[in-house]
This record gives sequence, structure tokens and C-alpha cells, in this order.
Amino acid sequence: MKTSEQTDAYAGSHWRRIPPALFEAVKTYLKKDEWQHVALTSRLGERGGKLWAAAGAGGQITGAVYFSPYGVLLPAYTPPPEKKFFRQFLQRRKNKLYTIIGMGERVIHLELLIKAAPSDAQNYRLLTAAGPLEPSGFSPGTALKLPGRLTVSRARPEDTDLLWPLQRAYLKEEVFRQNRRFSEEQGRKLFRLNLQNQIVYYASLDGRPAAKAATNARGMQWDQIGGVYTVPELRGRGLGTHVAARLLQAVQSEKKQACLFVKPDNTPALSLYRKMGFQDRGGFRISYWK
Repeated sequence: MKTSEQTDAYAGSHWRRIPPALFEAVKTYLKKDEWQHVALTSRLGERGGKLWAAAGAGGQITGAVYFSPYGVLLPAYTPPPEKKFFRQFLQRRKNKLYTIIGMGERVIHLELLIKAAPSDAQNYRLLTAAGPLEPSGFSPGTALKLPGRLTVSRARPEDTDLLWPLQRAYLKEEVFRQNRRFSEEQGRKLFRLNLQNQIVYYASLDGRPAAKAATNARGMQWDQIGGVYTVPELRGRGLGTHVAARLLQAVQSEKKQACLFVKPDNTPALSLYRKMGFQDRGGFRISYWK
């Protein structure tokens, strides 16, 4: 009997594994409201991933879902879609599921179809900025009062050793929650890969890295910002904002738009991003399974 990894369709379902002939139609569908699922569009060229889509009358694409070879499930549809398909899809998957990332209602919809509840989940607010982001006071050229000489640079893979302590501190504070396992080796390897494939800027005071900002997903028309972090002793001085402004300048120089997600209780960050021109577009959620 074929598994969901081998089957191209489920009986009675409009969902199908995407053949090459429909790939451009799916990309066109995903470009609309791409800010909702940049994590998906950034993976369209990934080897080993499984892209499924629902096609209506005349072949029009009405939804998509992607399951990465690393156990990340990324939905791009408006609930409620066909529950029967998703139950079968989730039950018959070959790869282990570790994470679901997407708009809040979509992630919760999928969680309810999985027998095991997530071991951890985090809600966010998704913010977007479609226009220029250099309001007064937030330009990369703004002078800051800091205890040392400030330099801001774009990071490269050869900066892995220099920046890893800063990245590790960010991961432990913001990403690995409720005793989720943290692998130093895997984290470092992934960070080096991010320095190669993403846009990463960092600020140093007298040569010591003190803040960073990066893209964490690069889509077709949108880049997703993530990993904005400042060492605790220098927070509240505008350093993180300064680096984020430099990053956003680089993103917009490539004629792309920017989105990001923030914890709903992070009032200072939400206020700051709104002042920079970002708009709140709704709930976003990441759920985890061990």
C-alpha cells in the first residue's frame, strides 16, 4: 500500500501532489498575500520537500501546504479545508513532524487534527511593511549614545565564530523554551548556513558583537525578518533598532517587502515597529512536537 509520501492524490479530495505543469500556478497563488507564508515560499526550491495544493474547477489553485524533509509543516490556505485529507495526510506522513508554522488559525486547525498535542507553542503578532521604513529617528545614520565605538557590518559565513555567542544567547532566550533540546553542534551549523543564505547585520562596540538583525526566510517578493537581538546590558539604547534599520535598508534595496512576527506581550517591540511603519496583520503561531 502506498504511503502519503508516494501517493499523488487521496480519493474524494481536491488536494494533489503538485506536478511540474502546475508549479507556476501554485507560485502565482502563493504570491498573493505572500506575507502570510514567507517560510513556505522560501522553501520552494528545497530538495526532498513535499508540496501539495488544492485545485478547484478549471484547475484554479485554492490552497497549498508544504512538508519539509526536516519535519516542518507550512500551511497556506483558509480554514476549514478538507479535514479528511489532512487527517490522512498527517497520519500517513513518512517524516516525523517537529514544527508547524503559519497564521494562527491555520496552525490551530492542524493541531486539532493531530492526535498528540504539541509539547510547546508560541503565539505572535505578524507585522508587515510594504513601503519605505525610514521615519525620523530610525534611520541607520541616527547617532546613538553608547559606551564605545560603534560599527555595523554585514555578516558573512567566516564570521561564524565571532557571532556564535550572540546567536546562542538569542536562541536560548527567544527560541528554545520549556526545556526544548538545544544542540550546540546543530545550532552552529545552521547559523553558518544562515550567514551564507540570509541577510545578517550586526553591531559591535569596540569590536565586541552586541546586537544583530537578520532575515530568516527569503520569499519571492517578501523577506521575513527575525533574530533581532541585543545583549541585555545594552538594551533600551536604540542599538537593536539601529541594526534593524540597516537590515531593512538592505532588504528594500533589493525591491522586496518586509514582514516579521513579535510576541504579543512584547509591548516595547510592538510599539517600536509600529513607529517604524509596520502594520499588525493578525495572529501567527509556531507549535512544536518533541
